[in-house]
Parts: sequence; structure tokens; C-alpha cells
Amino acid sequence: MSTQYEWQVRAVCGIATGPWSSIDNFTTLASKQEVDLTDKSINNQISVYPNPVRDNLNVEISSDIAQNTVVKVFDMSGRLIKQIQANAEIGITTLTINLSDVAAGMYQVQVFANDKLTHVSKVNKQD
Repeated sequence: MSTQYEWQVRAVCGIATGPWSSIDNFTTLASKQEVDLTDKSINNQISVYPNPVRDNLNVEISSDIAQNTVVKVFDMSGRLIKQIQANAEIGITTLTINLSDVAAGMYQVQVFANDKLTHVSKVNKQD
């Protein structure tokens, strides 16, 4: 569900304050998917590193079952930037995503195991 907000600003300098600006609006985007990270049917331990990242982002998955894994990287406007898919075996699997061609900024990493969202984190991409 998207939410609409109103905002306005004014300058404060010491004890002097300027007038309020005119009211402006912005609307947040609706969430595309509800996230329930409490589902324990897939027992994963996931690490995303390094953070901040320059070139290669590692997603380390420690699992007690073999699973189809998809890692998606989104920019902060929700646009899909990168996606990789792999079969993670029992034990530790490390997936590497090359972000060298991605602009500096904040990104969201989502990890799916057998079509269930199991991990969400933010990473800072630096040049």
C-alpha cells in the first residue's frame, strides 16, 4: 500500500527563523511483496559481505538442505539491477555478484531459497 505524505521546511539560524515553505507532497511506493522472515521451514544462515562493496559482493549461505537459490539486487527505487541463480548444496555455498559496473549508492539484496524470501539486507556500493 502506498502512502502519501505532506512536507514543508523553514530555515533556522540562531534565534531567527524564516517562513515555512509551501506544502509539497510525495508518495512512497507500495511494497511489491510482503516479507515474512520468521518462516523456519528453510534453516539458512546468510552473510552478505563486504559492506561497503566496490566490485564483488559475496553471499554466503549455510544450509542444512540443498536448495534453489536466487539473489536479487535492487536499487532504492525498487528497480532490479542484478540477479543470479544457483543450486546451493548442503553446507556452505558462496555466491559472488559482480557489481563493478553498478553506480555508487545504496542497494537492497534479497535472497530467495526455493522461491521463499529468506534474507534482506542493504549494501553500500562505492566506486
